[in-house]
Amino acid sequence: MKKSTLALAAILTSQLAHGSALVQKDDVNGVLKFMTQINYVGPLATDEIARASSTEISNMWNESKAHVNYKGRDYKVKFVIGYSVNAALNRYVRTNSCADNLVKIDKLTQPGDRSFYGLYGRGGTFYTSDDLGHSTTAAHEFGHGLGLQHNDGYQLDAQVPGIMFARGTLVKKMFQWDPNAEPGMPGGSINPKYRHVRAEDVAAIDLSGLTFTNGYACLGDGAAIPVKLSKVIPQLPAIPRIQMESGHLSSIRIFADELRAEENDAI
Repeated sequence: MKKSTLALAAILTSQLAHGSALVQKDDVNGVLKFMTQINYVGPLATDEIARASSTEISNMWNESKAHVNYKGRDYKVKFVIGYSVNAALNRYVRTNSCADNLVKIDKLTQPGDRSFYGLYGRGGTFYTSDDLGHSTTAAHEFGHGLGLQHNDGYQLDAQVPGIMFARGTLVKKMFQWDPNAEPGMPGGSINPKYRHVRAEDVAAIDLSGLTFTNGYACLGDGAAIPVKLSKVIPQLPAIPRIQMESGHLSSIRIFADELRAEENDAI
């Protein structure tokens, strides 16, 4: 990332109250639900881009159907993503709930810059040149918002490329831009379309700072205020869906389940 982008990211992050998700703990059903309302702003923000980006985030972060251990108990993890669009708004408006995130949709101005999200931050900037909603970029950047750093850049043994593999990461040839290129040579690094959210990626989210009040907590700092999410993305199995077990590519299955919309009340 270029210095100009790093500086902009630092400025943006410093203006945001930390926390990218409101976490609801359901002890009856053993579920930790990460709820985020992404508010897309800027003249280039459209419903098409917002829905595509939010759908990618929801589908990918739910694909591993991960479980985590929190204070000695096993919990199923679910990510619930809502979105809104306000093309007339071009700046961050502070809200009280840590569920609220802001993403500015913008046009690339300097070659080499990439979409970014503040680490543990409540938003960032997505560039239209990153094929939003179809390149795993939105899901990758959301991972930064959850506090995750890039994995090591040498991943030749990885059976499934993780969502936090950065562009330029060395992977098996089958996951490269050019499967015939030697690793590290032109075309010899990860093609982001092969990234997936693995169970180990979800497990890497630091839950140690969560403090629950009436069943709610913030991931990072912020107010754990329950909010009603708008335009919630239905949680669907991907079709076709790559199944992963213990971090390995195990099989490809086709799912034809009925659409199961996420409950949107009492949030």
